[in-house]
Amino acid sequence: MSAPWYAVTDPRPETAWELYHENSKRGPQDGIAVRRKAGTPPDYSGLPMLPLAERAPLQPHAAPVASGGGSLSLRTFSDLLAAGCCRLSEVDPVSAFVAIVAVESLPRGLGWYDPAHHNLRVVRREDTFAQVHKVLVSPEILSRSAALILLAADFDAATAALGERGYRDALIAGGRHLAMIETAAAAASLNIETVGFHDRAVDALLALDGLSRSVIAAVAMSA
Repeated sequence: MSAPWYAVTDPRPETAWELYHENSKRGPQDGIAVRRKAGTPPDYSGLPMLPLAERAPLQPHAAPVASGGGSLSLRTFSDLLAAGCCRLSEVDPVSAFVAIVAVESLPRGLGWYDPAHHNLRVVRREDTFAQVHKVLVSPEILSRSAALILLAADFDAATAALGERGYRDALIAGGRHLAMIETAAAAASLNIETVGFHDRAVDALLALDGLSRSVIAAVAMSA
């Protein structure tokens, strides 16, 4: 029987997913990537906190959810994060980052959503928000959005638990989160739009190493 496809490029067959992941990325100048050693996972828990409204079950809105000027109310935004970005399980490999464009009472910036305590941790402040434009394939989407949700997967933890199967399961978990976000957005009468991004650039923006932890999907929401 012939050798598997990855045998000629990597002596560690259990890490074949790394080659696939690196070489499937999109950027302004695409090319074959050189494998990088997985880094230490960033710790966002000590960053400044942006409190959200208390968690509550999402109910269909009888009135518009916008808070004026195209922005979202804090209540609606908070409810959507609670419903769409809650953890699937104790070993959920997916986390959510949020680019706040126009949300009532919240400053522009980039935050990590902490589902355990239901708050946002500030990763990028307003003065660095312009960098968000640079990582998007179509940056003009920000002009018609109130917020962007970026889903990142922890492939290191997933594959440590399940081998290469963990890479697949992490992607499936990302799809489940997208479905949860879409359901929550529909309940809140929000519009959801898929967002294209440059993989390595967006990972760098979020302090992710791009291999063991990487952004896998992004959606924009608007009223």
